[in-house]
Amino acid sequence: MKKAVIPVLFIILTLIISACSGEKAKQSSPEAAIKSLYTAALNNDLDTFTKIISNHEDFDSYYVQDALDAVKAHIVEYGGVSNLKITEIKRKDLLDEAAEDLDYWFGEDWSMVMEDYQDEDDLVHLWLLKKVDGLYYVIASEEFYKEEFLKKY
Repeated sequence: MKKAVIPVLFIILTLIISACSGEKAKQSSPEAAIKSLYTAALNNDLDTFTKIISNHEDFDSYYVQDALDAVKAHIVEYGGVSNLKITEIKRKDLLDEAAEDLDYWFGEDWSMVMEDYQDEDDLVHLWLLKKVDGLYYVIASEEFYKEEFLKKY
């Protein structure tokens, strides 16, 4: 009986560890966090979506479903998460004034992810994230023109 219990306990422990590490993988980088946010919206996973945006400066739990629906509609319009051009933007790629403004409002420990709409206007959606306990969470988001914040575009 003992011989059967030990492998079963090992399997259960492995599954628990895998589940925990899977969550970290989904938010282990700023880019992964945004892709996870988009995937959660596409799958109507309100819990994951809420978790990732709950630190947003304008967060209001009353409007989370509306936000999820808007993000989902955007993803569907572009044909899925894999069709979106999502990249992390490094501080060195930002105009000095833009980086200074972000530091002033959010401190220096932020990360930025850009979704490039790839349109003629060079309009993009920027996501600002902070790392908390090894996971990235959205703290702000806004649409901008590339010329407003990037050194080269």
